Amino acid sequence: MHLPTHWRLASWLALLCGLSTPAIAQTRHPVISRVEIMFSVVSHYSHISDRVNFYNSHGVPRGNTNYAVPHLVYDPIVTLYNPYNTPLTMTRSRIKIWDPPIGFAFKKNDAHLRDDFAEDKFHGLARFQIQGESDPTARKTFTLSLSEQRSTGQPGGNITLQPGESRTFYPWVETNWTWGQETAGGLTYRSFFDWSRDSDFTNRDPRTGNLFGTETISRGYFNYPDFRAGFQTDGLSLASGRPQASRYDFEIARNWTGNWVGMKFTDIFSVRVKPMRTNPTNGADFQVDLLKGQVQDTTRDGVKAFPMDLANIIDHTDQSAISRRFRVGQILQTPTDSTIGGKSPFASLIMIAKASALRGNHFYTTPATPASDLYELHFAETMDFSQDVVVSPGDIPVGGPVITGYSRIGDKLYIDFSGQANRFGISNWKVRGTDSLEDGFRDDLGSVTTVMAGMSASGIYKAIIDISGRGDRYFVRIEE
Repeated sequence: MHLPTHWRLASWLALLCGLSTPAIAQTRHPVISRVEIMFSVVSHYSHISDRVNFYNSHGVPRGNTNYAVPHLVYDPIVTLYNPYNTPLTMTRSRIKIWDPPIGFAFKKNDAHLRDDFAEDKFHGLARFQIQGESDPTARKTFTLSLSEQRSTGQPGGNITLQPGESRTFYPWVETNWTWGQETAGGLTYRSFFDWSRDSDFTNRDPRTGNLFGTETISRGYFNYPDFRAGFQTDGLSLASGRPQASRYDFEIARNWTGNWVGMKFTDIFSVRVKPMRTNPTNGADFQVDLLKGQVQDTTRDGVKAFPMDLANIIDHTDQSAISRRFRVGQILQTPTDSTIGGKSPFASLIMIAKASALRGNHFYTTPATPASDLYELHFAETMDFSQDVVVSPGDIPVGGPVITGYSRIGDKLYIDFSGQANRFGISNWKVRGTDSLEDGFRDDLGSVTTVMAGMSASGIYKAIIDISGRGDRYFVRIEE
């Protein structure tokens, strides 16, 4: 066996079908190819009886349904990738996210909701839970238990990633979920109203009793992700020390206050958001961990931690902070609304794998590769739920295909290559073959080839070619 003398990597590949690359010993875990936290706003009617009674009796105008409370919403989204040439099956995968490095500031019309906001000081997610509102050391984590949805609609099914396959996971939302269902238990909430640190909703799931994390399932290629719910909090002001300018005269007259803010439908709710360190310790600015999913204690369940530094974050290009304004009535989701209602996204934090790291599969090597060589952080404005935020790594490949690895397993030929990225993860590569270089590449192998896009917009591909019955010497070419 020998390589053809005119071997070219840049634009085509000629392979002897019996050839294979040497195996590299490596622990088989999925690659976390992308982590996104999407931030949005929504408003709801007050649902607690004393608040409802107050606006019914003393509002100007009277009536609870003339007022809505803005909520900050945060949806974690994780994409896993199988770089191997054999399927990867797991009973669950488990991800922990530490200290999202994003700060917020809010206004009701022209009034800042916290005095710090008036001084251009931003607060991280942990500061919007009631226990952390005045605590600069407060921290926020997410622990996600990833599985597939069973035929019953419940999570917990095994995950199988085919060679080269990527799959994206979102928090599980029950088909009958509404805000009314979420809040039907009085002060005992179902799974997403994350106003209290004691509920620990982003690290466990009371719906199924899962202590390994929030139930998180994948979406099929043609299934739109369910963004109706989302972790959210209404504690955007302060329980103690709310600025008086943020209160109506009828609220001041009756000493009515709180860290939640009732607003008329015509009022303007403003949000400013920017990257910032929210971790008060000397650790990483941001960290994502891959866990084994074997024991509940995350300190004993770790596979690999990926700590990130904000120094090289790729910012929003036009300004240091993203600013958006929303009319409160336009972002309303009523208690019985089974749709997304007025929930509106405005920004995303994205940790994305570098193309060079995906090509080399450096994620679990020994010695460990620094996380900064594996991932980069992006901060992007988000306008719509109808499509994913498209972000490509800075080292995205361009031009024709470049072969990075190949092997034969039985009658299947696996070719790893990089090339021009498609934002939707669609591949238009053509694969042709021949048993005689002198006769040219006459065989169209499209019907026996699957080209997997390792991750949308990264330009990483795996071609899987059935070469059964084509002899011991067969040549393959990949074309644009």
